[in-house]
Amino acid sequence: MNTTQTPSAQGDHAAAPAPARPARHDASRRRRKFIRLGSATTAVAVAAQTLGHVQAISHFCIDALHWSFFRNADMVMRVGVPVAVAAGIGLAIYGLVFHAKERRREHTILLASIAIVATSSAAYASLKLLPKPVTVNDYITTEATERTKRLLAFQVTADDPVGHSTGGIRVTADATQPQQVWTTAQVLKGILSSSATLEADDVERIRGAFAYIDNQFVPDQGWGYFDGWQTGVTEIAGWVALAQVAAIDRSKPAIWPEDQLPAARASAERTLQLLVSKQNPAEGGWGPNIGDASADFQRTYSTAIATWGLIEARRSPAMRATIGSRYDDAIRKGIGWLLTNYSPSVGWVPNPARKVQNEPFLGLHAQVLFILSRAERDFGPYMHAQPNALTAKQDFLARVQLDRNITDNNRMHDFDRYLQHASAAPAAARTVACGCQFTVEASTFLWYPWSLAASRALANDPTLTPDQREQARQTAATLGQRTADARSWLDREFYYATAEFLIGTAPV
Repeated sequence: MNTTQTPSAQGDHAAAPAPARPARHDASRRRRKFIRLGSATTAVAVAAQTLGHVQAISHFCIDALHWSFFRNADMVMRVGVPVAVAAGIGLAIYGLVFHAKERRREHTILLASIAIVATSSAAYASLKLLPKPVTVNDYITTEATERTKRLLAFQVTADDPVGHSTGGIRVTADATQPQQVWTTAQVLKGILSSSATLEADDVERIRGAFAYIDNQFVPDQGWGYFDGWQTGVTEIAGWVALAQVAAIDRSKPAIWPEDQLPAARASAERTLQLLVSKQNPAEGGWGPNIGDASADFQRTYSTAIATWGLIEARRSPAMRATIGSRYDDAIRKGIGWLLTNYSPSVGWVPNPARKVQNEPFLGLHAQVLFILSRAERDFGPYMHAQPNALTAKQDFLARVQLDRNITDNNRMHDFDRYLQHASAAPAAARTVACGCQFTVEASTFLWYPWSLAASRALANDPTLTPDQREQARQTAATLGQRTADARSWLDREFYYATAEFLIGTAPV
């Protein structure tokens, strides 16, 4: 017998579709999500600004990205935080306002109005609490402080195995490398010229570095390339003078207590007198060998650094009362020598006595221009009357390359390292020691920090046209935005590079 089966009631119930959830339940769930999302967004944004992470993220972006890109990222971040706070609070309040199952219309309107006021107030308060925008100078100040800590960390201390002399700065971060007066003086000048924040321990270390320099002084010679050298080097004495004057002028914080200032001034004067006594009296230049003022040995870098030391002493409020105009004639001679030995075809070169040259030294050119700009206040009329004074400025603006690799620096030619008397010079006219026995360190001339410093100076130079000053200002602004590009380079360079970077990037 065939039978027909019919579905049971239980089967009917199993096959029937599940009843839909009430729409109100889904809306409620969405509003709870709004509350959670809004609260989380607000918390993150407020934490970012309250804890100062906006500033930290800014500096990270500068290091990781080029400044021109960072400016856009910084703008987005600075606008984004207040917007995130407002949106977060708005979402949270929206969920709270409409979370109730039922509410009279007037109550909803009142709560919505309160929500708008609260959201607007939160956005305004968030904007006011944001750290100030990060500028190039802000970044440089932070970088200078960090670099200062690193430099002073490699100071030779009493616990160091070097032993007989302490307080100097090593030439590199390699703990096996020696301390050196030249590096120490450059580092001190760099730190004291910069906007680095100095603490009490930093000041104590700086005093120790000056004590090391004083201990290494050789009468009538100054300082050699390394400890124990008896032949002095002009540019080292020039850098020592620069560091000594900068320390005397530093007031926040003061490097020297009131009772130690007379001794510090006396030490600086000793260095200045040494420099002046070794200047070539006829032509006004200096050579690297401080014991031989022969005209055959005069070099651009030696003359520039010696002249700069005298210029800064002349500008120093603390030194002016002591030295007055005593060294003005030496400064004029130094300036005159530099401008006379400028070559319009290639600019300043390390050894202008070698006549056939075609390699421009942008770093040396820029550094000399910066040094001369420091003399404008007291020696402007004299400088403006000299040959090449205006040409050198115009040539620099035409030659500087804004996209040049920061590591693309010129190095002194090997031939220019060996000091030799001109063959025609009579033996009787030669001074103390034969220059053939003196070899100059093969200097590298950094283009970036000095080009930045020179362009900043030219931006306010009254001898240039308004268009040229604007070009200098634009050059300085573009180069200033590349400060973060130097970080990885400085990390692996000798410490003189960091010192010159601190000087060249110091806010004017």
